[in-house]
Amino acid sequence: MSGPLPIALYVLDFLGYGVFAAVLAVRNFRWPMSALMALAAALTAVWAASELGSSHSLSPDWSARLASALRDGAWFAVVIAMMDRTSRSLTAWRALAAITACMVLFHAALTTSAITLGSMAGVRLDGRLSALLVTILGCILIENLARNSTRDQFWSRKFLIIGMAAILTFQFVIQLTAFLNQQSTPTLIVAGPFFYLLALPLFALTAIRTPNTTPQVYPSRKLIFHTASLVIAGIVFQGTALAAYYLRSYGGGTGVALAIILAFAVFVGLLGIATSSTLRSRLRILINENFYKYKYDYRAEWTKFIFALSAVEENGTSLKILRTFADLMDSPGGALWLWKDSFRQFVPTAKWSVRANLKPVVRDDTILTHFENDARTLIDLTSIDQPGDLSLWKEQFPDGWLIVPLRYRSQLTAIILLSKPRTARNLDWEDRNLIALVAMQLAAYLVHDETNQALLDAKQMEEFNKRFAFVVHDIKNTIGQLELLARNSERFSEDPTFQKDMSITLRNSVEKLNALLVQLRPSEGPQESNSVRGKDEVINVVELVKSFVVEKQGFGLPVSMNDAVSPACATIADNKTLLNVLEHVVANAIDVTPSNAKVELQLSAQRGAIRISISDHGPGMSPEFINERLFRPFRTTKQRGFGIGAYQAREKVRNMGGNFEVFSAEGQGTRVVISLPCKLTEPTRVTSNSVN
Repeated sequence: MSGPLPIALYVLDFLGYGVFAAVLAVRNFRWPMSALMALAAALTAVWAASELGSSHSLSPDWSARLASALRDGAWFAVVIAMMDRTSRSLTAWRALAAITACMVLFHAALTTSAITLGSMAGVRLDGRLSALLVTILGCILIENLARNSTRDQFWSRKFLIIGMAAILTFQFVIQLTAFLNQQSTPTLIVAGPFFYLLALPLFALTAIRTPNTTPQVYPSRKLIFHTASLVIAGIVFQGTALAAYYLRSYGGGTGVALAIILAFAVFVGLLGIATSSTLRSRLRILINENFYKYKYDYRAEWTKFIFALSAVEENGTSLKILRTFADLMDSPGGALWLWKDSFRQFVPTAKWSVRANLKPVVRDDTILTHFENDARTLIDLTSIDQPGDLSLWKEQFPDGWLIVPLRYRSQLTAIILLSKPRTARNLDWEDRNLIALVAMQLAAYLVHDETNQALLDAKQMEEFNKRFAFVVHDIKNTIGQLELLARNSERFSEDPTFQKDMSITLRNSVEKLNALLVQLRPSEGPQESNSVRGKDEVINVVELVKSFVVEKQGFGLPVSMNDAVSPACATIADNKTLLNVLEHVVANAIDVTPSNAKVELQLSAQRGAIRISISDHGPGMSPEFINERLFRPFRTTKQRGFGIGAYQAREKVRNMGGNFEVFSAEGQGTRVVISLPCKLTEPTRVTSNSVN
């Protein structure tokens, strides 16, 4: 044996079978079948090492021949162990096992000692003859194993049969040539390790499929997929290199050009294959069906499924669900119909790579009658065994494959149509169970999304209703001002000062009513005032309150103010909001204050906040009324009231970042304190001014 290729092949055999034997021995050595396969793989690795040692004079020649005989005997033992051993065939099995053991030991003795037992009918009885007989015996064993295996047994044994048949056929050619010519052919012997290397994946598949021998090593399907792709690409590149070498050597003057063209064409072809979803799908199915017990890696599929549902889909939830389900089933497209109560039919809400125009599915559609049975998880449009008339669906969707119902608590919520997969496939129990499980999850996701949308709509309607109630209350206050103005106009209509104040009041009332109409417009959320902080203004609260008090005093209202703080600035979205709150609180205070008393406003600074206190001398309120009724909407003691003024005032102050407190006792009046975060522009004064 000379040259780098045979050495590389033997090294690969040694490493490959050594790792295979180690995995089987470490994981499942307590099982007899696993132990036998581990022994056979280990002896194959020893044979490869012995061949390398004898070729470099590191070990005697007989060691390689002995390792070869023991290697064959070990693989024969694996085959015999797989055969049927029922009481009916136990005697025949024992006889076959004994004959095999004797033949292997006899061959090992002859080939190791290189002795000859003479000749019979011109045929020499030596190691070459025993090797040929052992190879024929191996073929008999393989034939019996294949012929006597049941269908389920053949599924797990067929790769061992294929691998052993390939190796024994090659050995038969070598042994027959050596027996007839009485000498070995070195060029044929060099190919021996290559056949064992090719058979290694087949033996590994046999170990995976055979009960009690499955190695507990679970390589990633993605790793197997990429490894297989690299192996295929490597084989193609090796073939291309040989063809290019042949063209360059024997192609004459155009040989180099032809070699370059061939290499470029193969490269472009591989790129096309690598980007082909259909070919990738076929390779993935081939790996899942032959390398693994189950078609799907459920951990990986479930992780991908959850990530797909959690991703943000700009085109809507229905399209996201459709794509997730289509990717799971390796389908290039589909459509989804969602039940809409307002339409009383299934409305098409998503479409992906489907050429047909989608129409709503009405109650009397034939598809719905098929799904009356909750146990029905799908309809295969490509199958001829489907009951009922599906001609309309097949005609409308010629590329249709599966129709899957999405049920939530036995209620049909949606229907998904999938296009034919990239690779033709037959659906088995595993596919149907996975489809049923995923369909339930998708139905729940759709229902939750629809419920969430309904809650958002209800929340927007609730927000609109609340704004409308606030507007009605403010309109009531404005009407009160206009009524007061109408009564005073009879007494002071000739007074120029009153006429000026009346004009200002009317203008303010019109502006207020227009502003109230603006409040009815839809907002981005219930806390719209907090979302526009970029438009907030710095307001001098002290000056604002003073102006408010002066205006009320101009109308002859009993309002006074004690200023015990320097000018203070607060950052609020709209000073009109604060004025509306003051308007409500002061108006209520005036209503309950006796005619000989005044409503008192007092400003003070405390812990970075300005406090506006409004006190009256009314009958007061009990703690139970304040805690249980005052801030509850539509609870009022006024004859013309709506019961939302206090609630509205508190919400407006809180939206400005402040606080609204009420202190009262029966028979002692009420004090309302409005606190707003602010900063003083000057040090606080100890003296106080009075606005009377």
